[in-house]
Amino acid sequence: MPISAGELNKRIAIQQNQPVEQLNGSELENWTTLRTVWSDILSQGAREFYQAQKKYSEVTKVFKIRYFAGLTTKHRIQYSGRIFDILGVDNVDEASEQYLISAKEVI
Repeated sequence: MPISAGELNKRIAIQQNQPVEQLNGSELENWTTLRTVWSDILSQGAREFYQAQKKYSEVTKVFKIRYFAGLTTKHRIQYSGRIFDILGVDNVDEASEQYLISAKEVI
C-alpha cells in the first residue's frame, strides 16, 4: 500500500558511520548523512530504569518512511537535533514500498 505524501510530515536524516583512522591507529566515529527523508512517527514510548544505582531514561520511536535499498541497523536517525540508534528495520509486507523503523534515542 503506497504512502500518501500527507502522512510524512517530519524531516529526518539517515546517517551512516564512516570511521576516520587516527594517527595512533584507533578509529574515530564519523557520522555522515546518507539521505534526508520525510517520515511519520507512528508511536513512541519512554521508560525510566535503574542500573548500577543510577537512574536512566529510554525513549523509543517508530519512524515510517518510503523504502530505499540498503537501510540496516548499522545506520542511525537524526531527528529534531536528537539521535536515535536503529533497533530494527521492517520492510512492510516485503513490498519494498515502506519501512517501519524501530529506534531508541541516544541519551
